[in-house]
Amino acid sequence: MPESAESTEQGLSPTGQGTILITGATGCLGGELAKRLARSGQSLRAIAREGSDTSRLEALGVPIVRGDVRDQAAVDAATEGASAVIHFAGLFRNGGLPDQEYRSVHVGGTSNLLSAARRNAVTRFVHCSTIGVHGSIENVPADESAPTKPTDIYQQTKLEGEQLVQAAIADGFPGVVVRPAGVYGPGDDRHLKLLRLLKQGRFVMFGDGRACWHPVFIEDLLDGFEIALKAPKALGNTYIMAGPRWVPLAQWIEQAAKTVAAPPPRIRLPYWSLLAASIACETLCKPIGIAPPLHKRRASFFVNNRAFSIDKARREIGYDPKVDIEEGLARTAAWYRQEGLL
Repeated sequence: MPESAESTEQGLSPTGQGTILITGATGCLGGELAKRLARSGQSLRAIAREGSDTSRLEALGVPIVRGDVRDQAAVDAATEGASAVIHFAGLFRNGGLPDQEYRSVHVGGTSNLLSAARRNAVTRFVHCSTIGVHGSIENVPADESAPTKPTDIYQQTKLEGEQLVQAAIADGFPGVVVRPAGVYGPGDDRHLKLLRLLKQGRFVMFGDGRACWHPVFIEDLLDGFEIALKAPKALGNTYIMAGPRWVPLAQWIEQAAKTVAAPPPRIRLPYWSLLAASIACETLCKPIGIAPPLHKRRASFFVNNRAFSIDKARREIGYDPKVDIEEGLARTAAWYRQEGLL
């Protein structure tokens, strides 16, 4: 676990003084950070919606406040007595959700947490945003000062939530904003479909594969969030946290294929064919109220540029990701096999 010589500031020490509230702790990233912090002796609390699976948190001894981040009373109760808040709760891309759902969680939920944090004198608020707020990068690598150009409702509302935190910081609030790159690794199943299709020889590559892809292995990102939680220099700042390097998308796919002992994709089709199919799928599914299995946001994976500089986080707070894509994909595939998924 990364340490800082100054990490005792704001009532938090390397051994874990004070209670930390984690939102989104039933998800992958929030859950893995909760597991790491709980095992190190940190006092934790989580807020989770009614009906959500909290068994892993309960096994760790993490107290659960039942409620939704959109409910101010529940957020107030969860935040009372907390020294810090780590805000992961959010909706991931789903073509079947109305725009207002994203806005109510990413903007309304963040607003509720900020209000509660102020009232309860929280001394550090770590907000999980996304590198998606930058859209597709024109001049690589992009740093934190690059223009924000969200291209879908997920990215737009994540940006709006982040802006609420930044406005609070400008007013003296003790916040930190983290923009993670695309996370992968044990505990995260978002790359399972990719590895399965490659193993089965059914993956289709759309476009020329030259778009940049910049992933971050989950253990490196968890290190980054611990630093954001404890390093005094992090307060008031925004940090991009990604892996050691970016690669062309084609290289990422080829390495993923190698990881599952499969040849690189044999079928390559023009991107426009995928885009046309995704538009048709959304058009057909929307009137009948079902989530389209294919949508424009998913298709954009093949063409959006994702390449970032992590120099600011390295220089100011010592963020130092170590897991490159070969090792990271191997460890991810091994976990899928261990779980009987691959």
